[in-house]
Amino acid sequence: MIALIVALNNNNTIGLNNNIPWHSKEDLKYFKKITDNSTVIMGRKTFESIGKPLKNRQNFVVSSQKIFNNEIKIFNNIELAIKNIKTDNAFFIGGSKIYEESIKYCDKLFITKVNNDIIGDTFFNCCYNDFNLISENKMIDLQSNLNLNFKIYERIKNG
Repeated sequence: MIALIVALNNNNTIGLNNNIPWHSKEDLKYFKKITDNSTVIMGRKTFESIGKPLKNRQNFVVSSQKIFNNEIKIFNNIELAIKNIKTDNAFFIGGSKIYEESIKYCDKLFITKVNNDIIGDTFFNCCYNDFNLISENKMIDLQSNLNLNFKIYERIKNG
């Protein structure tokens, strides 16, 4: 399965100054659970914001710039990254350009809606027209006092 996973708020904000503009331990636990033992594919800025390869995952970075880290694999484009996936599951994890370019390859979308109105500088601008909502789970992150809505969408099969 190829999917994308993203947390976005009421304004479709996903980032501010190359960081996530809220902190939710529950969302981070969900992200880890969903992406564990898989391949994660990200852009250079997302990798730099994380600061290190994610443990227990194959880390791919799509970038035309050189990055020196023996624990990641760098690809010039998304198609080349997809051809090199060796795990059963792969997830596009950001940023906005990677999401926009990758959605056409995705079988599923893992969307966490965060109920706040923070205005950022990076947004999730993808269309859900080719996907059906198959799962939804709401919760409150008591530590951050954020309402979270974990949604899973599956690509509509043609014919």
